[in-house]
Amino acid sequence: MLAGFKPNVTIRAPDISSVLTYVSAGYGISVVPQCIRRLGLPNVAYRDLKVASPPLSPIACVYRRNESAPAVNAFIQVMHDRKLRD
Repeated sequence: MLAGFKPNVTIRAPDISSVLTYVSAGYGISVVPQCIRRLGLPNVAYRDLKVASPPLSPIACVYRRNESAPAVNAFIQVMHDRKLRD
């Protein structure tokens, strides 16, 4: 429980589209990445979280095997240079 709020989870959605559909229909709330705000769904309000340390989400660098494009290979090299996981 944080700040006097303890969620009562009654529905779990398999994907973000379902989550937003439930929220739009009035079945609850959710925490989603900021990029979801661009969808502009009806009856869904987006509010930034005001927290001391913003939550972090894992990311992945995805590319084709045996990529030959110089720009893609340069980007991949930057990811390796910054010691991000393979």
